Amino acid sequence: MILAMDPGRGKFGWAFGTSKGELLLCGITPTDRMEDFIDAVLREEGALLESWATEGDKPFTLERPEMVLLGKGTGSGLFRKVLEAKGVQYVLVDEAFSTLKARNLYWRLHPPRGIMRLIPRSLRVPPRDLDDLSALVLLERWVEESRNR
Repeated sequence: MILAMDPGRGKFGWAFGTSKGELLLCGITPTDRMEDFIDAVLREEGALLESWATEGDKPFTLERPEMVLLGKGTGSGLFRKVLEAKGVQYVLVDEAFSTLKARNLYWRLHPPRGIMRLIPRSLRVPPRDLDDLSALVLLERWVEESRNR
C-alpha cells in the first residue's frame, strides 16, 4: 500500500493506492489535522480517515504504507518536518500539472450526464475540491516513473 499526499496551506489531499496505482481510498483533510491524520495512519486506524474520504471503497482496511509520497509544492516544508519528527520516510514527487490532471481524472471517475455532456471538458468545473485526486495523480506518476526506471 502506498500513501500519497498533496500538501496545501489550508487542506491537503491524500490517496492510498496499490503498487499498480489503483485507488483504494482518498480524501481531503484540514492541514491543522495533519498530525492526527499521520498518527491514525501509523496506528493503522482507518475510521478517522473514512470520515474525510471522498473516493474509494469503504469500509477501508488500513495498513501501514510501504511508501509515503509527498508533493514538493506549497506547504511541503511543514509536512516534511512532521513526517521526519515521527520517523516516517518519504519520497518527494513533482507536482507539475497535478491539479489539471486531477480535473481530468474527476471527469473520468464521474462522467457528466445529461446536458453537461455537451459542455466541453475544459469548461466544466467539478463540484468539489480535487486535492485528493491530485494526490492520486502523484501516486500514478510515481508508479509510472518507477516502471520506466
